[in-house]
Amino acid sequence: MLDRNTVAAMGVTAGIALAFASLFGACRRKEIHVFMCCQQTQTIKKSLKKWLGGYQATSIKAAMPPFNKLPDEPVQEGAQEFNIPVFGPAIRDALIALYDDDHIRSRAKDLGVRIPEYSLDMFVVGKLKKVRKLVDAARLRDDCKALPNSEAVDKLEAFIVVVEKLKPEDVGSATAWREIIGRQVQKEGWKENLHFDSILVYNFGFTPETSKALRETTDAEENRSLEHLSVRWLSKAFGAYGPSGCLGDAVNLVAAMTDYSGDASESATTSMLVDFGRRLREGDVHDLWLPTHLVHDGELDDTLAWLLLDKVYALLKPKTILGSTRLAALFGSSYYSVLFQLPTHKLFDSLQKTFASRCVVFRDEWSRNGRAVASNFSMELPADFEEQERQRRDRVASIEGGRPSRI
Repeated sequence: MLDRNTVAAMGVTAGIALAFASLFGACRRKEIHVFMCCQQTQTIKKSLKKWLGGYQATSIKAAMPPFNKLPDEPVQEGAQEFNIPVFGPAIRDALIALYDDDHIRSRAKDLGVRIPEYSLDMFVVGKLKKVRKLVDAARLRDDCKALPNSEAVDKLEAFIVVVEKLKPEDVGSATAWREIIGRQVQKEGWKENLHFDSILVYNFGFTPETSKALRETTDAEENRSLEHLSVRWLSKAFGAYGPSGCLGDAVNLVAAMTDYSGDASESATTSMLVDFGRRLREGDVHDLWLPTHLVHDGELDDTLAWLLLDKVYALLKPKTILGSTRLAALFGSSYYSVLFQLPTHKLFDSLQKTFASRCVVFRDEWSRNGRAVASNFSMELPADFEEQERQRRDRVASIEGGRPSRI
């Protein structure tokens, strides 16, 4: 008969075995789960295949905002696409709340990446000139010459004028921002009505029929719908005060890890992020879809995605089961891999050196996000940077064949 100590020891041994099975089961089965938040260039697919060492990915999920898709270039074969729009302050507030965490702050410092602070995004404010195209199109419509649409056009134009005049020092807090927007909209609930199909109707008073017609109107100069060209920036303008920079890839990583299949409304996306925050606090991460390989292109939302993934892996450290700090440190955050898609401009040579010991750095001649990468790492661009990059891609296109990418 086994004594009590022997039974207890068997229990501990079984616990350790289960921990190792969980940690290394995917490796034994050669399961590879890839999350891509990068530009789908001509060369990234070849680089990914080489990086995986000939193994076939078990699953691939990809953040697919419009910028990541290049003209005439297919998306990675077999990838499940995620494109959750980050169009309202509630979504951004819920995302940034995830980074109020000691481990994440420490890793951000180690990696030399930033967690954004709240400010007035002058880039978004500057894009309101594109919303003026929406006003111009509305003024030409017969159904906008009478109430309620005529009043809605005036209200929209007044909103543009007020926000375009703002300077960063004019908005010192989230409360001040809400008051500024509230005076223009004069309606409660504007934060919950920033989606394309409701923003013009709820916040400005257009009829649903006119709103739909305006959004579907094609701008002759840029050959794009006003929904994409104008309404998108109008929605972003309502959240112009907030964490500065793009956040989309981080939101889409959360959607991928949680297998999110809900709608893209602000309330639904916010709920997804709030629930994910609860899971992080409670350590309830064991049933997530977990990338073993992360491919990113170095923008703010990419490094934010990296920090979130690192946090999840940190929660999976077998500290409590193994009872060994040394073993936990060994496993640490090192059992996922990162591929960094970096532009070829010499400005970024220093970044390659910095990150070479932390991940695999891939210099992509088709990459077109140099300005955003430089901004994320506080690098000063030469005055002729965009022209240099355009000329370089034109040379690559003439040699390799293909369509030059826009900056």
